[in-house]
Amino acid sequence: MILFTTVDADDTTVRFRYDPQAVQIVKSVPVHRWDPQAKEWTVETSWVELLAKRFYDKGYLVSVDGELWAPPDPKLIAPPLLALFDVLPARLRAPAYRALSKVLHPDAGGDVELMKQLNQANERSSR
Repeated sequence: MILFTTVDADDTTVRFRYDPQAVQIVKSVPVHRWDPQAKEWTVETSWVELLAKRFYDKGYLVSVDGELWAPPDPKLIAPPLLALFDVLPARLRAPAYRALSKVLHPDAGGDVELMKQLNQANERSSR
């Protein structure tokens, strides 16, 4: 099990039994520190969601602040994406799409299903 514990707004600790694959996942974010005394990693809190998803996708059980973690169901996220593009003025749709695709694209650590939903929302709004 991978245990994330929020220390403060900036830092979160990550603990797990030694596993080379888990170490590589932690090292995949730009800011990470190993504390040999405490035998735990510290990462910026802003990276927790991405790391939790990467661990989860590799089959690890993930706990964030004492709660089992699972990614949100993409089907539940689709309506807000559609709603967002429905209410955005036409001039803001392309910049919003570019910004969201930088976060949701699988090559940037996002999710295939969410990217498909973003594309669908963008296409529907451009009709």
